[in-house]
Amino acid sequence: LLFALLTGCAHRVAVSNTTLASLPASTLLLSTLEGEPMPLEALTSTADATVLVFFSTTCPCVKRYQQRVEALAQQFPADRVRVFLVSSNSDDDRETLVRVRSERQLSLPLLVDWSGHLAQGLGVRTTPTTIVLDRAGAVRYRGWVDNERLPEEEGREPYVEHAIAGLLAGKSDFAAAAPVFGCTITRRLNGERTRPIVPVSANQPCH
Repeated sequence: LLFALLTGCAHRVAVSNTTLASLPASTLLLSTLEGEPMPLEALTSTADATVLVFFSTTCPCVKRYQQRVEALAQQFPADRVRVFLVSSNSDDDRETLVRVRSERQLSLPLLVDWSGHLAQGLGVRTTPTTIVLDRAGAVRYRGWVDNERLPEEEGREPYVEHAIAGLLAGKSDFAAAAPVFGCTITRRLNGERTRPIVPVSANQPCH
């Protein structure tokens, strides 16, 4: 099965009643680059909102959004909101991830979904798609960080910020989904690596 998103085309994924409890336990076992197991359910149970930003070392959209994503962790109380980068891309091996983490001085924890099953289970096809989970492990938001405008820029729609703020306030009137763009996640399915049909070049916009 090949998931692909053509550059320049939006794809809206509806948020159904997806919960971590509905996914196989093996899907939820992430790890650090140092090999420490990180069960996702254990992470979500310690915060009111857990934010997963799907990561790729080669996607220009991920690189362009790095500062905005890292700023998310500074905008909300650390004891209520946790933000993680998640690599599900079969193109990114441990050596590459360690090198890029150092080169870009990533300030957020980088976890690895080696099988790609978590991304598949959560309906994530591209980077840097963002998932917001509540304390019970329910998906409360799935989509893009914003509408590809810089902070303070006129017309910016901070989708993820609105979702987190709404969740912390106990509200449900925030948008639960937004269009996604970016670079297709490559996965190993049936022993073969899938490939994006149209890659995003460093000079192309992510929208």
